[in-house]
Parts: sequence; C-alpha cells; structure tokens
Amino acid sequence: GPVSRLRNIGVANSTGDLLVFVDADVSLTDDWYRWINAAMERIRVEPMLVTGSHCLVPQDATSLLEKYWFASFQHSASSHLGTAHLIMTRQLFDLVGGFSEVLETGEDYDICMRIRRSGGRIEEDARLKVIHDDFPQTFPAFVRREAWHGTGDCRSLSAVFASKVAIASLVFLALHLMILIALSGGALATGIAVIVALMLFLLLLSYRKFKAHGPKVVGVNAVIYYFYLVGRSFALVRGLAKK
Repeated sequence: GPVSRLRNIGVANSTGDLLVFVDADVSLTDDWYRWINAAMERIRVEPMLVTGSHCLVPQDATSLLEKYWFASFQHSASSHLGTAHLIMTRQLFDLVGGFSEVLETGEDYDICMRIRRSGGRIEEDARLKVIHDDFPQTFPAFVRREAWHGTGDCRSLSAVFASKVAIASLVFLALHLMILIALSGGALATGIAVIVALMLFLLLLSYRKFKAHGPKVVGVNAVIYYFYLVGRSFALVRGLAKK
C-alpha cells in the first residue's frame, strides 16, 4: 500500500506515548541525540504540539539542487513538517485519525493541516538536526520526484484549488500555453512579453520562499523553480486527465 498506510501500521505496532517518524534515508546527528529528550519532554507538556525539523543536506553535497534548493529549506517558514522527521504524541495522532491512506504522497502535509484544524500547532525544532542522504542529484530525477509529490494535490478539483502549489502550476501551464499561441500566431512581441512574465513569476515565487537567503539563492532557485513546476505540472495534467 501507500507509505501513509505503512506509517499507520508502524504506529499500530508501537506502544510508546510519543511517535517519532524518521525515513530510512535520514541520518540522525549527534545534535539530535543531544536534544531529543528535551524535545520529548516539551511535547509531553504540550501534547497538541508537533515538532521535528527540515532535513539538512550532507556536508559533502556538491549538486546545485542540494546546495541551493534543498539547503535553503532548512529553518525556512513552512506550514508543515515532513514525515522524514516528524514528532508528535500518540494522543494527537489518534485524535486526527492518523495518516490518510487514500494519499499516495503528501500525507505529511495532509496530517499537519488536520492537526492545525484540530487546534494543534506545528513548530520546527532546529536543534534536532537530521541529514537526508538521498536528495535527487540531477534535474530529471528532481522533476520525477516532484511529479510524484504532486499527486496528492490532484486527487480532486477541490484539492487542486486548495493547494497553492497546484494553483501555481496552473498559472505556469497557462503562461506556456499563451507563449505557444503567441509564437505560433506570429505575435513575437506578445510571446516575448509572456516569457518575461513567466520569468518574473518564477522570481516572485523564489523571492517569497527564499528571500532570507539572499539574492544569489533567490536567482538560482528561480531557475530551479521552473523544473519544480514542470514536475508538479506533470502531476496536475495526469491527475486532471484521470478525472
């Protein structure tokens, strides 16, 4: 079954009052062991709190994607934490009914949103450092990864319009369609104008997400955002076609 079902099976076969989700390709650091007891005690005091952290890239990372895209997510503002490193009480997990087993991916975002609606709070604990050892190294692998991750946003029309990423993908597709129509119709100036609009759109997305990391990161990630939205657009078109 989907990974969400496997996580639920893991919980069903556990006995502790706290649940720590860690993916198989995530390594725990010395800092994690140093601070985990304090983090667990805090959650016991605040049972409606969800914590964990965004994964760090390996210290010897050399790929552009790791150095600029994935490294920039560390300590960034986010509405949710991924199940690669997620910690909560069993009480809260049971309250929201665990992970949705109808989702092929995106179960982390879904459970965090349901926790928020139930009065819970999501807060990263940057002291709990973990390293993700399997980030994609190439752009084709990155596109495939995002095409898979995007399936959770495309299970229904309501899910599409509830997802900011899916809406951005719709805008991305619409701009490309406008470019093709303009260029095929001989409207070169219009096509160039829409291409400029597309570039500004990518810069805006990158600025909103990565502005704390400086202009160089914003610029590089604006280019990477193009491939990110290519992957998410594949998921969107495939999902809508099935409907």
